[in-house]
Amino acid sequence: VAAAAAATAAAASARRRAALPQQQRTLRQVGRTTSGGSAPTALRAADPDGTDGALRPRRVLVVGGSGRVGGSTAKWLQQLASEEGLPGGLEVAVAGRSPDRYKEFADRWRLRAQSDIVPEFVPLDLTDTSSVRAAARQGWDLVVHTAGPFQGVERPVVLQEAIAAGVPYVDV
Repeated sequence: VAAAAAATAAAASARRRAALPQQQRTLRQVGRTTSGGSAPTALRAADPDGTDGALRPRRVLVVGGSGRVGGSTAKWLQQLASEEGLPGGLEVAVAGRSPDRYKEFADRWRLRAQSDIVPEFVPLDLTDTSSVRAAARQGWDLVVHTAGPFQGVERPVVLQEAIAAGVPYVDV
């Protein structure tokens, strides 16, 4: 799942960058997959003068990340990025309604990871379009939606706002 999500994010980023004039491009792909393929493994920030800056982490927002499926998705994204040695790393954040639920998630994360470093919490209310819009426009490389159920939803607000923000999206 993490490899497919990373490939989807990389392809969408390449399409968005190709549509921009050269002087507006702010990111450049570098590296190769561990299998020798041509998929990018990191993003490199470009300085305004066009020179390369330091590697930066890919940023992934897991909507519903405090829940069972979302927490597991966040954990595996982080673990697989670490195991694969993703240059620049992976910055995972979890989005949800409840700071209390996030606190429980963070406590479980610390115990399992044996680390005080936990994913950032991003407040997001799926019933409030402006909340979803604000969360989607925080510079993510990928949005992973795990806060189902998706059946019977009148409007896929997270998908709609991810598209509007130019961010690749996947639901789990």
